[in-house]
Amino acid sequence: MSRKTDMEVSAILGLVRMCQNLNVLPQAGGLLDQDAYFVFILEQVMLADEERRAIEQSRAKAAMH
Repeated sequence: MSRKTDMEVSAILGLVRMCQNLNVLPQAGGLLDQDAYFVFILEQVMLADEERRAIEQSRAKAAMH
């Protein structure tokens, strides 16, 4: 996609990606100790990543045939 990313979405993605890359959470403790909004956006980003992977796999399969 080539649409412009909203500033809030960009900040959320930056935080989630940083947490994923560093294998940490933003606050002390485990997942259930995190802010509920962060857990929600983390889940949404993970779901979007899965959807994107599925689309890319489908396109790759279609290109092979």
